[in-house]
Amino acid sequence: MASYVNSSTVGVDLNSTNTTAQFALGTRVTGSNNSSWVYVYMSGAASAGAACVLSVTGTAAMATIALAMAPGKNVAFAQTAFTAADYGWVCQAGLGMAILASATTAAVTTALYVGTVAGHLSTTAGSATMIGVQYTGSSATATSWATTGVLSFPYIANANLSDS
Repeated sequence: MASYVNSSTVGVDLNSTNTTAQFALGTRVTGSNNSSWVYVYMSGAASAGAACVLSVTGTAAMATIALAMAPGKNVAFAQTAFTAADYGWVCQAGLGMAILASATTAAVTTALYVGTVAGHLSTTAGSATMIGVQYTGSSATATSWATTGVLSFPYIANANLSDS
């Protein structure tokens, strides 16, 4: 779903990326569908719907269990594809946002975790539990799939609580 900005920042395009910075890293805007976005530098490629771990410096990378266990990490979801070293907007809150998931069936109320495939969420219990993400539908497939969901400033609750 294409999103548009509804705050007063001029020149924002939530649906594209750039090879040079257009805004300060960490800039925030609000958008359609009750969405909230943050401007990041993507350190590696990311697919649309990928869960991305954000650093305090404004760098993002597709979520892995190893990154999830590091201290001070929030999560946002790429809503457009990024190539490595792109700048762009990732979503931290909103309705009907794209979410990549592992090849499982997930009911709306299923708990979600950082999966073993970078950027994908899983229903397999693990130490990197996602808080603030909920699917709005369910699906079954033999391969990875993208679905939609509700984002509410997601973060990772993990077993490494002393570092959180």
